[in-house]
Amino acid sequence: MACAWRQVEGKKGKGSVRRPSADMACDMVVASNKAGYCTCPTGHYFYDAGHPPISCRDACAGYRPYQLDETRDVLGDFRKGAKSEKVSIQNRTRAWSAFGVFVLVVSLFLFLRPSASEKTPREVYEERFAKLMGPTQRG
Repeated sequence: MACAWRQVEGKKGKGSVRRPSADMACDMVVASNKAGYCTCPTGHYFYDAGHPPISCRDACAGYRPYQLDETRDVLGDFRKGAKSEKVSIQNRTRAWSAFGVFVLVVSLFLFLRPSASEKTPREVYEERFAKLMGPTQRG
């Protein structure tokens, strides 16, 4: 079985009427407004309209933007406040990894940036304390 995109009519990738005239090669990126499925040596992977742009080569290699047999609008679910049960564990891991890298980079930037002033920590503390307390009277 060769790798290819099989176009269907309508917005559901599974159970719809095929449109062979709109089929695409394995390497072509399928736009998110198309519904259909990828044929791979390992089976068929169905996409409803609204899926992220993907090529069947990626789908056959194992990349899954979410569970393909039961696709849903993942962002729509989050906008409604519901947690999507269809988001794959792999993509959750990727998202948390990216978030971790982001936090690390921001932390390093804040920690390693040059100081705006050459004041000692005690001088900075005293200055902030004076601003909070207002003018004091010394006797």
